[in-house]
Amino acid sequence: ENAGRASVDCIVRGDTSTYGQLLPAASLTLELVQREDGRWRLVRIHADEEGVYALIDAAERYWKLQGWD
Repeated sequence: ENAGRASVDCIVRGDTSTYGQLLPAASLTLELVQREDGRWRLVRIHADEEGVYALIDAAERYWKLQGWD
């Protein structure tokens, strides 16, 4: 039933660089579908509530870091 579909749970962690510190960590689930040629395509990213807030916060801090206020 799920042939050609996959999901991956992962944790994204930043490093010690300026940009890496924007997102200390976020938990995500990636959904993939296999194409006819065998390659995989990312079709959806799920984040729990904590992960969504972490991503939004990182995006807002990136915006400020770029001077786009």
